[in-house]
This record gives sequence, structure tokens and C-alpha cells, in this order.
Amino acid sequence: MSQNYVSITIPTDLRMFAVQGLNNLTPRETEILQNVVNNKTSKEIARKLGISYRTVEAHKSNMLLKMGLHSTLDIYRVLYVLSNED
Repeated sequence: MSQNYVSITIPTDLRMFAVQGLNNLTPRETEILQNVVNNKTSKEIARKLGISYRTVEAHKSNMLLKMGLHSTLDIYRVLYVLSNED
């Protein structure tokens, strides 16, 4: 039985910008990113961290700007590619 694999690529310049952005996240943004990657919703993250939903959304927006991304899905794509580099 053959398996089909999905190939995800991101442009080198976007990859470098995203990595630089990851390195510049604040501790709170990093904490929120970890929760996002663990499939937590913004409401769940807010409850867990004792902050408002809007604050979580602001942190997520800042993370995306720093990484040059447009959506949470883009975060998954970048992290997937980075974790599977040779």
C-alpha cells in the first residue's frame, strides 16, 4: 500500500524572518504560542493564564507580526517545516 505525503515548503526569506521572530517573542508570547500549538483556543488560554480573551488575541497578533505570518495555520506550517529540517 502506498502512502501519499504532503510536501510543505516555505520561501527561505519567510523562513528566516519567522525564525528571527520566534527568537524575539516575549516570555508571555512564547507561553501563548505553546498553548496554541497544543490546540488550545484563545478562551482556554485566557482562562489558564488568568488574562482576558482580548489580551490573548493581542499577544497572538503580535506573534504573527513578529514572525511575518498571517494566521495560526501559518504558525503550524512554519513550525512543521522547522521541525522536519534535515
